[in-house]
Amino acid sequence: MSVFLYRLDLLRSLTIWAIMFVLSFSTTLLLSTFYLATENILVLVVSQMIEPLAYLLFAWLFFRHARFNDWTVRLSTGALWIMLSLIAMAFLIGPVYGYSWSLLFSLPFLKGQSINIVAILVAGYLTKKSATPVEIPKSVLKKMAKRDEVSEVGEPSERS
Repeated sequence: MSVFLYRLDLLRSLTIWAIMFVLSFSTTLLLSTFYLATENILVLVVSQMIEPLAYLLFAWLFFRHARFNDWTVRLSTGALWIMLSLIAMAFLIGPVYGYSWSLLFSLPFLKGQSINIVAILVAGYLTKKSATPVEIPKSVLKKMAKRDEVSEVGEPSERS
């Protein structure tokens, strides 16, 4: 279990999630309030796009400097961040919006969270560092060796 938590980098993950949640929740709340006041459809569309874009950006920031970035860590981070968001929204949905917390655990709402998991997986995949070494062709290595021999003896212009 401790190896798994080490690979997940739990403290860093929780910090980045908390910053993301506060920013996305407050922005979505402000845009939703603005939509109710103006009934501008563009504001509604933007307010629906804020959360997946926030997950994409902050997951990219998280995985960019992560110790490990494989599918296990990506899926674990996605599941952790979605569960934490659901728990935090369950506490906030009653006082802020006036809805019951059980609304968050309905099938349509959970299906809507799938785009957030996809955003986390895409961000993790995009920041994956390549583990395959670059192979230098032998002809280039021979030219480099010849150039090094020439520079040890002296520049070609100095010998003539």
